[in-house]
Amino acid sequence: MMIDMHAHWRPAEVADALRARTREPRILRNPDGVEVLKAGRMGEAPLAEAFDDVDFHLARMDRQGVATDSPIRTSDYPDSNNECPPATV
Repeated sequence: MMIDMHAHWRPAEVADALRARTREPRILRNPDGVEVLKAGRMGEAPLAEAFDDVDFHLARMDRQGVATDSPIRTSDYPDSNNECPPATV
């Protein structure tokens, strides 16, 4: 059984907290009117590309033979109190 001990997880549920922020990382509309995640040195990404989809992630694990992973929460996606939200899947 293969275990991925370093899997990054960016759940879409943190989007509302990021919209409420006034400094990066945060979600805002760029000059073209597109909602983007703006995250300092990482630049900006359209929301459609900024967060992970659980079904896609699980399918990728299956293709790679990974039975278990250990999601990493980073300060890239803090809640409005600048703390990491709890990991839930």
